[in-house]
Amino acid sequence: MSSFTIICVFVVNIVVKGLASSLPEEYETQVKNYPDIIQSKEKCLPQQGNYEFASTLVCDPDGLLSVAQINMLNTKLHHIRTSVNFDKPSCDVNNPRPVIGVAIVKKIEVDNMDKDRLLSYAAIFSYRLFDKWNLQSHCHSESGKIILLYSKDDGVLYTIAGNLLRRKLTTKQIINIAIRSREQFSTSISDGIAYIIERYREAVESRSVDLFDKAK
Repeated sequence: MSSFTIICVFVVNIVVKGLASSLPEEYETQVKNYPDIIQSKEKCLPQQGNYEFASTLVCDPDGLLSVAQINMLNTKLHHIRTSVNFDKPSCDVNNPRPVIGVAIVKKIEVDNMDKDRLLSYAAIFSYRLFDKWNLQSHCHSESGKIILLYSKDDGVLYTIAGNLLRRKLTTKQIINIAIRSREQFSTSISDGIAYIIERYREAVESRSVDLFDKAK
């Protein structure tokens, strides 16, 4: 990719009301109509094919990934949801049990954006999906939930994570993981996303909060 912008935030720190005061109509329509990953699987996965899971944790309404790539990502995501720290309490900050939802778009529908404006709109988009998608979180507060938004044409990768994950998956770690994912994204979107979610899994399972400071 010629450009690649990385941004991450934890829900406890995000404020979008000021950003959302005057949103372009086409952007509002895009965000409002983006499929509900729980209620509208057929809209999230419009391509015909043999999907291996009855539910999906990947939403790709523009059909940027193949069915095989969707299946590969869903295999990883469902494994994380069901196996990571499965023997620990549901809302344990030291051993969180995450659920990750992936949203993919071709482009964020706002024209003539500078970098700061683009990031603001990515923030709103991700926050609204975090609020909208009722993922099957183990913790009643949904604080173990992660939304990963990727916009292909904009080269934007945005992660928003619940408060429960702040100790094991820090902002610094998320940024480092994203930077290291550039090579994988240059191969394919699915390879880039797969790399990121595997590193998130390792961070949450690790007994050290400095896992990625020690890597490479």
